[in-house]
Amino acid sequence: MSLDDEMLKALREEGVNRDQAFSQLRSKLVRAMGPKLKSSYRVDDSFVEDVAQETLIIVLQKIDSFRGESALFTWVCSIAVRLALGELRRRHWADQSLDAFTAEDAFEMPSVPGDFTERIADSETLETVKESIMTALTEKQRTALLAELYGLTTDEMARRYQTTPGAIYKLTHDARKALLKDLRKKGFYKETDLG
Repeated sequence: MSLDDEMLKALREEGVNRDQAFSQLRSKLVRAMGPKLKSSYRVDDSFVEDVAQETLIIVLQKIDSFRGESALFTWVCSIAVRLALGELRRRHWADQSLDAFTAEDAFEMPSVPGDFTERIADSETLETVKESIMTALTEKQRTALLAELYGLTTDEMARRYQTTPGAIYKLTHDARKALLKDLRKKGFYKETDLG
């Protein structure tokens, strides 16, 4: 029996074996992800411990769904990474106002190397897209779409709007459709270009 098989068997049991396997897995997880999280994201030991604990709770809840397509620890790490990045994303956006996504500077032309005519064309395209976003979308659609483009999660937007993630998905979906319709009217896409 491999080490993974022994660990898996212990995690599926009740009692001392499970507790020991749980403790070993927690220690291994903290050692594996702690230094990277602390150096790359400047988090403290308590953040690493919290992510490890939450990960292991999920592992215990989902252990029967583990199919063995990867090593057990790889599967555990993938859960930990999703949890850690989700929490870091939530922390990042916690103090950000949604009003920032309607500001004019959200449309600043990026400085890109290349041919001057390409930059002018990009600038004109950007202005057309900006105009469409500002005129074809409602304020709520505009804010949600820009927030999504900047990386705000659907869950975080739902929390802020005090609604469901499904309602936010519908809001951004409708915003993209309205934007595409307006851009098609302005000659950017034919009906068959994007469906």
